[in-house]
Amino acid sequence: MRLLLLAPFAPRTDARHGGARAIAAAVLALGARHELGLVHLADPDGVDAPVRDAAAFVEALPAPDVLAAPRRSRLRVYAALASGLPVAVAERVTPAVVARLRGVVETWRPELVQAEFLATAALLPALAGHEAPCVLVDHDASLRPLEAFDRLPSPLARGLRAVDARAWRSFEGRVAGSVDVAVVFTERDRAACEAAGFGDVRVVPLVVPWRGRPLDPVGTSPPTLLFVGYYRHPPNADAARWLVDEIFPRVRAACPDARLVLAGGELPPDIAARAGDGVELPGAVTDLEALLERAAVVVAPLRTGGGARVKVLEALGAGKAVVATPRAVEGIDAGAVLRVASSAQELAREIAALLGDPEQRGRLGTAAYAWAAAELDGRRTADRYGEIYADVRSRG
Repeated sequence: MRLLLLAPFAPRTDARHGGARAIAAAVLALGARHELGLVHLADPDGVDAPVRDAAAFVEALPAPDVLAAPRRSRLRVYAALASGLPVAVAERVTPAVVARLRGVVETWRPELVQAEFLATAALLPALAGHEAPCVLVDHDASLRPLEAFDRLPSPLARGLRAVDARAWRSFEGRVAGSVDVAVVFTERDRAACEAAGFGDVRVVPLVVPWRGRPLDPVGTSPPTLLFVGYYRHPPNADAARWLVDEIFPRVRAACPDARLVLAGGELPPDIAARAGDGVELPGAVTDLEALLERAAVVVAPLRTGGGARVKVLEALGAGKAVVATPRAVEGIDAGAVLRVASSAQELAREIAALLGDPEQRGRLGTAAYAWAAAELDGRRTADRYGEIYADVRSRG
């Protein structure tokens, strides 16, 4: 089957962004079963060799440079907001981009189209006149990327943010009526999609690119906690604040030599300012494996947001001990090989217990890797998507 996959950025197995790595895993799994064409919005990094080799072709659409956009482009985005198109969609998906995609569709004639992330569904008008079923993979149906408008006066920014929130609700309602199936990774996101008006919502467990070998399950000395995230994503910023303010001080009280590494770009200045003794802020990193190898415990104290957490799956796949909140492990059936706690006190207690017991975290990391080896199998993902594709095509 000719499958056209649409992505909002370039998928890479080694990307810094978890969504890009998740889409890369989907390309590898689906490209082994189907003739897969990949179209993504322009991205400076581009796809990597494994993704390129898995696709029949890769096309980068000429998405505008948002940061360098002239003032008239921002006015166009705000005008689109007034008409019900969210800022995060309007600033990337232009009429020229849709026209370029239409040319790809008319030339290649896909038999099914799959859009990754809700915003990418703004490209679907390029299919007008072409009878191909559409599947939306909604990576985080519980949280939409609202524009901050932080350069504007506060009252105006709050008002525009409310307009942007309404635009997202309107946009997802329109998309719900234009796609055949929505795929999500958790039951929470299934409920969110159904509330937005999607009639057919399927849950498919998320997989990530397979590492292929376990890292050191114990970590190095001094014992280090690792949290990885892109901090413009509000759930990651909230988790980092909670770590710095409430969780890590309790851990240090029990384990004075413990270290905390907050890795990832765009860390808010208030978090950096409050990070005290023992906290390392390396920023965006290109070699996550080195940090994972060093870590004694990978933490995921997430309290908001939706979707399955790539960071948790990757830590399990690296063979590391993981301590996480219930929200962080939604959609991940790995309760026996990680530690789950809800409050700052409980999280700190679980972390401190593992830091003080290298044998226990070694056993936990070994069990985590065994779970990942069995469960993070792209062939299962391809099977599940294959069932969905057969279903939607049979309706035609």
